[in-house]
Amino acid sequence: MVTYEFQDIAKLLNYSRTTQIQTDKPKGKDGRWALYGGLHKVHTSSYPFRVLYLNSAVTLNDIKAALHEVGGLSDVDVVYPDSIEKRLQGKEFEPLLRGAKGRWTAKAYFVSFIKDEIQTYIGKIGAQTPLDYIDPKVETPSGFAIKTPNPVLSFLRDPETEYAAGKLGILLAEPGQGKNIYESLSRFDHGSGRSTVLPLMVDSSQWNTMSVEDQRSLPKTIAHSFRYFGAPISWLEGTRTTPHGTLKADIFRVVFDGFDE
Repeated sequence: MVTYEFQDIAKLLNYSRTTQIQTDKPKGKDGRWALYGGLHKVHTSSYPFRVLYLNSAVTLNDIKAALHEVGGLSDVDVVYPDSIEKRLQGKEFEPLLRGAKGRWTAKAYFVSFIKDEIQTYIGKIGAQTPLDYIDPKVETPSGFAIKTPNPVLSFLRDPETEYAAGKLGILLAEPGQGKNIYESLSRFDHGSGRSTVLPLMVDSSQWNTMSVEDQRSLPKTIAHSFRYFGAPISWLEGTRTTPHGTLKADIFRVVFDGFDE
């Protein structure tokens, strides 16, 4: 999987006007842990917070050293890669992190900042799903027809690997299949952001409200998808880097529907 550091998350969040995280020269031990300072801005007030990021190579002694530097955890968000979540829940690690303001995987931490927009977005997609829909069998490239587990959803949910980064799947189906795939994918634990991905629906009806120039830009297409479904994320607009960062974080799956229309 593509390496995804906390600086990548901070850069994304810093595009918003409500959260700012200082990323220059954080305290810590290189490759093990880092302490970042930040501000949540609400109207004329600013509320400081700190983020303790634990790298995948962090040890028990590293965490003890970090806690000595940090002091109390009451104003600290503890963030870590998905790969060490179970290890941090062990009997040696968990007591040390108890009392933190919050504990998050890197992906879940980012998703928590756009959770309201995501829930609105998913709700709009789900409302378009037929109530009497029945999953059809899908013929896979191997030639076998499979219904359970749905091979299309399995393809979309599989984590990216260095061998499959940028992979593309093409589904040929009768009308009425597309939106159900989005909605089914969105039910896969999107609320927590843990071990999940979020569908980005791009269908033919959206092209009418986009300029030709915008259609050539994947970042603008992603931002437009949220806006089209009534869940605009203001800091996704007008920047080329933010959407690419979220794709690097393996949060979204972009699905294009209706190429024959």
